[in-house]
Amino acid sequence: QFQFPQHTGKLIYCTRTVPEMVKCMDEIKRVINYRVKMIGPEGGKILALCLSSRRNMCIHPRVLQEGDRETVDSLCRNMTASWVR
Repeated sequence: QFQFPQHTGKLIYCTRTVPEMVKCMDEIKRVINYRVKMIGPEGGKILALCLSSRRNMCIHPRVLQEGDRETVDSLCRNMTASWVR
């Protein structure tokens, strides 16, 4: 990776549940800490991105009141999607 930075690979990890995602992010943190320890500050130059569902990410009070996943998705999409507004 450091010898050929233009050829840096990507790792895409998909999971179904939030607890699995949290475990994955914890593991990434451990890997980054290990790389910094072994390589130095350059070892910490890793981009990790965690994506979750509207149910976990939407903060609008009206949406938060809903319990049904499909309703949450629909309300959030209607509020945020530019093609719906």
